[in-house]
Amino acid sequence: MAKLSLTFHAGGPIVTGPPSGHNWRGSKGDYNDHAEDPGLFRRQDHCHHRRRKRHRTCHALIFAREGANVVCADINEASARRTAAAVNAKGSQALALKVDVTSRAEVDALIARAIAAFGSVQFLFNSAGAAIRRAKFLDIDDALMQKTFALNVNGTFYAMQAVLPHMLANRHGVIVNMASMAHRRGGPGSSIHYAAAKGAVVTMTMGVAREFATQGVRAISISPGPIRTPFQDAAQSSPELVKQFLDDVPMKRFGEPEEIGELVLFICSDACPFMTADTIYVNGGGGWR
Repeated sequence: MAKLSLTFHAGGPIVTGPPSGHNWRGSKGDYNDHAEDPGLFRRQDHCHHRRRKRHRTCHALIFAREGANVVCADINEASARRTAAAVNAKGSQALALKVDVTSRAEVDALIARAIAAFGSVQFLFNSAGAAIRRAKFLDIDDALMQKTFALNVNGTFYAMQAVLPHMLANRHGVIVNMASMAHRRGGPGSSIHYAAAKGAVVTMTMGVAREFATQGVRAISISPGPIRTPFQDAAQSSPELVKQFLDDVPMKRFGEPEEIGELVLFICSDACPFMTADTIYVNGGGGWR
């Protein structure tokens, strides 16, 4: 059975997995029909959300590089189709779907469609998220709080609830959720609403991981520092705030989308079966003040 990976973008997921009859080698080479090494992956499928075009495409292509099939989902259907076309061009199979992760019905339908198309989903990567806009604490209104939690928390919640019965039936699955360094800093002065939402994602991921730890399912969150995506523009971050973020990173640069994608690949692999119920910081040494 082909491996399948689901990836959620700002509005939906991508699913990836190697073609039938191939093993994932877990290297930057192509999949190999006769690989003796069991590979970084033996039987996983993956799901994740993404935003920026490069960010979205690089994650899908990293899994496709290992021979995975991919279901590309986004609230922007044209964007999902472009990502799927890039995956197909690499020799893997891809399905593009328009999905709004704030809708439970659309997320449920997505998971059902992915399973029907590929037979199995072994990985879920939830990375749809945004601060919506910057605001001081006393300026956060009900609408901003609700929109922030609907996208960052509800979207992750719906996807996990939709895919978990399938993973539990197969006694195998890895869930990776996108959190943020903001949950450690609290977001004072600009994004307490976002930090609170990402704190909920970290806690929910830990709880799910511990609840299903004996049933073949692992769950981990990633808490990045500043990554070179359109996030800051979408959140209306001022040039001064962006410079402050950069000054706080000892490496003196922002992270790249590929650096997150490679980490997700590793988490979903057979190289770390004892890793679960935690968050991983990817921040160039910064983000703590």
